Amino acid sequence: MWVQVDFHRVKDYFQIFPEDKARISFWKGEDENPSSVVISTFMDAEDVCDPERAADEIICENLSVFCQNASDEIHLRIAAAGEVLLYETGNTCGEIVSNAFVYEDMEGYLDGDEIEQDAYAAGAG
Repeated sequence: MWVQVDFHRVKDYFQIFPEDKARISFWKGEDENPSSVVISTFMDAEDVCDPERAADEIICENLSVFCQNASDEIHLRIAAAGEVLLYETGNTCGEIVSNAFVYEDMEGYLDGDEIEQDAYAAGAG
């Protein structure tokens, strides 16, 4: 079984100015130098406060990782203007999906015998 975990949005009191580029890294595992997505502000972005602040929210689409085990760790890092603005680490896939389902139980239903799969299909899982 695999689970797709998507990063969609983070809202915080970032101060990312129009000339800054933000780097977002979203990865699974122990990679010390993960690939990053570089984003920059819209050139016609309306100023939202003084000093000119371009963003207090970052939205990304199609930024995903795929878990194959409940204990897979997911990491998120956002950096801009030479400093790390946000760094979340140590969240496991099992913890991330826990509001929707229990990873190990779902894996058991899908990998289980015919009775378990029928129970899942009937909505018991």
